[in-house]
Amino acid sequence: MKVYFDNCCYNRPFDDPKVIDIRREIESIISIQNHIKDNHIDLVWSHVNDDENDANPFKDRRESVVIWKYFAVEICKLNEDILQMAIELSEKHKLHSKDALHIAPSIFLVVIVLSLLIRRF
Repeated sequence: MKVYFDNCCYNRPFDDPKVIDIRREIESIISIQNHIKDNHIDLVWSHVNDDENDANPFKDRRESVVIWKYFAVEICKLNEDILQMAIELSEKHKLHSKDALHIAPSIFLVVIVLSLLIRRF
């Protein structure tokens, strides 16, 4: 199984676990990350992960997140097909462009997308 995290997932463990929903999300993400480390789940990384992580103002978080790139079995680079898919997702489903850019590569790679944005729907 392949999974793809958006950057909200990578950064969730830094959030306050006193809120029950946040604590559950943190526990779930860490559990999946442990399966990735144990090679039971394959991680996919994309150019959007790099771009968003580079923009993170917190150095400790940037450094913690970029480590996961080295666990990735596949790194998806932006190409014309992915860009077109992101535009269609954004227009058809009213997704924010960054969210669409996270989802589009996973459609091409047929991976499970783990994103905290899903709670919005």
